[in-house]
Amino acid sequence: MSANLSPEYLKAEESYKAAKDPAEKLRYLEMMLTAIPKHKGTDKMQADIKRRIAKTKELLEKKSGGAKRYNPFKVEREGVGQIAIVGVPNSGKSALVGNLTNAKCTVADYPFTTTKPIPGMMAFENVQIQLVDLPPVSAEYTEPIMVGMIRNTDGAILVFDLQSDDPLGDIEVVREVLGKHKVELSRNPAEKFTPDGVAHLKTLLVGSKLDVGGAQENLDLVKELYEKEFTILGTSTEDGVGLDDIREKVFNMLNIIRVYTKTPGKEPDFTDPVSLKIGATVKDFASNIHKDFAKELKFAKIWSKSESKFDGQKVNRDESLIDGDVIELHI
Repeated sequence: MSANLSPEYLKAEESYKAAKDPAEKLRYLEMMLTAIPKHKGTDKMQADIKRRIAKTKELLEKKSGGAKRYNPFKVEREGVGQIAIVGVPNSGKSALVGNLTNAKCTVADYPFTTTKPIPGMMAFENVQIQLVDLPPVSAEYTEPIMVGMIRNTDGAILVFDLQSDDPLGDIEVVREVLGKHKVELSRNPAEKFTPDGVAHLKTLLVGSKLDVGGAQENLDLVKELYEKEFTILGTSTEDGVGLDDIREKVFNMLNIIRVYTKTPGKEPDFTDPVSLKIGATVKDFASNIHKDFAKELKFAKIWSKSESKFDGQKVNRDESLIDGDVIELHI
């Protein structure tokens, strides 16, 4: 039986042969396993690829000292939150991340151009949020360790191509694959982890290529079917439409507030806010500044947007804070 290898497979194989770094070789091998046709004619090839994947992982473990398994999806957190960018091949993930952040993402018109996590920092007003462009989610093969990384992020953007013949099917592929690994995507889950081991992830749906003919009709269809489950936006990286909306929605997904410090007798510093979870108190703010401040705090003064407070009002350590509050600590 003929193998009938796809262009995607041949491209991945070519990149594998040219790669020098074992970590890069591993990613291209995984791409080859994803792209290879699944039938009896490729059984031996699939087995050989799996053998090479196992051997390369073993090599990487030895290079790292053997203490821990090599994890290509370990991304150190930066900023006020970490958001996973997920989607099927050629969904427009990399173009979106490249336009929202400082990340150097590879954008091409063939699948699986993203082979490893690529983090970038997205600015929203005076805070930075980390977006992580991930390899595509595929029904044929998705690296379980990648899903493990997704589980622990603060939220996700599911990117789908508005030019696709089946944008609804593309969305469902991502939901179903992640669902098999106990990751549930929704607008605003009540809790992150439930006793059944499922990770419930706050998710924003973003349709890419809004500038293409017929895209608005596809976006309207997606909204009609999913608007009860998700917040849905359309964007175009060609003209920047929708990018500011995405920044704001992602910030709101994090459920954080920005609180500012004020030294007695001086103006507040609005350039470097303290980020806290919604519901945080003056005590939480003080602990964030210095672990001993909460113990030694006598009182605080607050400047707030809240109509129930006046500028410079003295408050106790249990006072709840809102976004934009300015706090002056007295130790």
